[in-house]
Amino acid sequence: MAQSSPITDLSSLNKKEIAAFLDSFDTVISDCDGVLWRAAEGPISGSPQTINKLKSLGKKVFLMSNNSASPLERYVTLCEKMGMPISKENIITPSAAVAYYLKEQNLENKKIFVLGTSHFMDYLREAGLHCSENGPYPIVEDLPSLMRELSNLDSDVGTVVIDTDPNINFIKMMKAVQYLKKPDCHFILAASDVSAILTKDLNLIGPGCFSALLEKFTGRTPIVMGKPEVYMVHLIEKIHPLNPSRTLMIGDSLDHDILLGSHCGFQTLFVLSGHGALEDATDENNMPKYYLNKLGDLLPLLSSQ
Repeated sequence: MAQSSPITDLSSLNKKEIAAFLDSFDTVISDCDGVLWRAAEGPISGSPQTINKLKSLGKKVFLMSNNSASPLERYVTLCEKMGMPISKENIITPSAAVAYYLKEQNLENKKIFVLGTSHFMDYLREAGLHCSENGPYPIVEDLPSLMRELSNLDSDVGTVVIDTDPNINFIKMMKAVQYLKKPDCHFILAASDVSAILTKDLNLIGPGCFSALLEKFTGRTPIVMGKPEVYMVHLIEKIHPLNPSRTLMIGDSLDHDILLGSHCGFQTLFVLSGHGALEDATDENNMPKYYLNKLGDLLPLLSSQ
């Protein structure tokens, strides 16, 4: 990136400029994986401490992740282990947005066919929604067995939801296809991520890939709950008023975190500790206002405030 970049390197600001930066926002919404920790490696140096410092300076902090595969309690426990305590109410994932949307659409009495983890389905059930039974399915190796499985459909299903599902298989996908043939069946994609980075050498296939397959096969387009769509922001607004110009969105993904911030009129901080690169910031629609190599680089600048 040329030196004339419109993106400000926060680490280059002097004490007075950092003070002005801090005075410009009241609320922080931070992504998790790639910003605060790496899934298979633990906390990113200084990042949890930076969140704690922002809270001590009076900032309201929310964590927002596109990962609903784990229960919120795991996020709470993980944050506590890193010395960064946060309440469950301040952690927002697509599962909460799905539950909110379905209730908003008065679909509590219809069942949900979920391609996702048991934790995801447990969240929906705890929210008062009903999930259709979905496996485990027997191994099928002949056409009669396959036809028998695909004819065993739940007539009460009114929504298909796709999220991360480590146990996804042909039968699950084909059942989703059968349900989506009904014009009044809702189609929801929890998060559009096409990959989830575990380590430098291991990326998992994300729910966006499976959704793309269903979209192509059925001609249906899902409603997306996760970033960069704004549904999860609406959940924050239900418990905490947001002034967009005084809200800071922190993330490592231009296409999800920074684009969401741009959609909402937030200030945006792009960190390079995840899977994004500064050279990729060429689109004015997801051009961050600030950047740092990692969030922890902000900590020494805050220590004098």
